[in-house]
Amino acid sequence: MATESTPSPSDTSSPAASNPSSPSIPPLNYLIQAISIKLDSENFLVWQKQVDPLLESQELFDYVDPKSSPPPSHVLESSSNLIIPNPAYQHWKKVDKALITFLQATFTSTLLAQTPKFQSSRELYRYLESTFASQVTARQHHLQLQLQTIQKGSLTISEYIAKIKSIADALANTPAPVSDSKLVHDTLRGLGSDYDPFVTAIETRDTLPSFAQLHPLLLNHEMRLLHSHSASNDNNSAASFPTKANPMVGFQ
Repeated sequence: MATESTPSPSDTSSPAASNPSSPSIPPLNYLIQAISIKLDSENFLVWQKQVDPLLESQELFDYVDPKSSPPPSHVLESSSNLIIPNPAYQHWKKVDKALITFLQATFTSTLLAQTPKFQSSRELYRYLESTFASQVTARQHHLQLQLQTIQKGSLTISEYIAKIKSIADALANTPAPVSDSKLVHDTLRGLGSDYDPFVTAIETRDTLPSFAQLHPLLLNHEMRLLHSHSASNDNNSAASFPTKANPMVGFQ
């Protein structure tokens, strides 16, 4: 929590404490429009990936960074030897209140209604991090389990690859994105017995194909399987078709 501070002896010899080069907040509309999503219970990491660089680009990240401290609320004026309000703190407080407004403007209405009131943007930001940390971890584990147990089943190759890519894209927005090689291995594992020869051929290569390269290879194998099954069905139909006896046989 950011707290107001009183001057210490070091404050009297630090001109920067009373006249720091403090950033001014840009128009709030500019900041709000730079964030393309509304924060909800599912997208904190994506939201954070947009908010943090924006604050850093405007030299405002110190306001939410727990490693930074606000200027002291009062300073010792050397000419009068009196403790007076610190203009730098007043400026900091003004910018900080504007940042609270900015952050809350990026929330969904549901999240905004559930969020307590805070006195500083730092308190608000830390609350968001702690609130969503467990949710992010739980979602990450759920997605990892989905990827490890996925099965092609009756899906087409295109449907199967699209499902895997959707999981991988979601994992990319967690602290544990999936590597391309693991994505390939998980894809091969869930193909089913029809693809055993294909899987063996891929896994015995000197270099494993990338996930992007694997897709067209799977499509080609799928086409071969469909053609093979179609030809097999045609042969079975021909073999089961009854042959009519020639009624003239034996009557010549």
